[in-house]
Amino acid sequence: MRFTDGFRLKGHLRVEAHDRRGRLICVAYDGPNFIVDLGKQKVLEQLGQAFGPALGPGRRVMRRMSLGDQGAIIGSPFTPKVPDASWPARTQLFHELGRKPIDTITFPTTKSVRHITAFNSAAFDASSYSSVPRICSEASLYIGDPDDGVATLIQPNKVAPDIVPATDKMFSTRTFKSVPFDPLDAVTVTVTWTIFIT
Repeated sequence: MRFTDGFRLKGHLRVEAHDRRGRLICVAYDGPNFIVDLGKQKVLEQLGQAFGPALGPGRRVMRRMSLGDQGAIIGSPFTPKVPDASWPARTQLFHELGRKPIDTITFPTTKSVRHITAFNSAAFDASSYSSVPRICSEASLYIGDPDDGVATLIQPNKVAPDIVPATDKMFSTRTFKSVPFDPLDAVTVTVTWTIFIT
């Protein structure tokens, strides 16, 4: 007789953009996410915390989300970069605009958890962007230390850069078609990340 628990993680990502009046501009992405090797490793380490400090001190939780602006193919802003053999080793976005703590965590079912974060472009420094027009086209979900003391928007590529907490580790990432995200337009991009145990 063979026994198997069939334990797997998978995820779903939805990215919506709304204008300053709250009207839906577009749904940039609504489909599967991509869980990177580092994310799987950090989940395994967290499960190991109960057995001692060998894997490192401190607890880790799904802590932050980030947006970036180089997730689309150059010259084709509505064509996202496609995951390939290099993606499992990814540890960061192609070009990060900024990250912030997750706004809301819910449990839609007994086997899923949903993370929701809203990003308003008015909060971003113009120096964070890699090109004009200013857009966003990639997102990531991070595991980190809930007690790192940083509760605001972190912009690692602005002038001068904000410092990213060392405990932040990418769990999952995804590219999507470019969405207008200029600070002057006060666009809100809402990222909904749902992780399932199957």
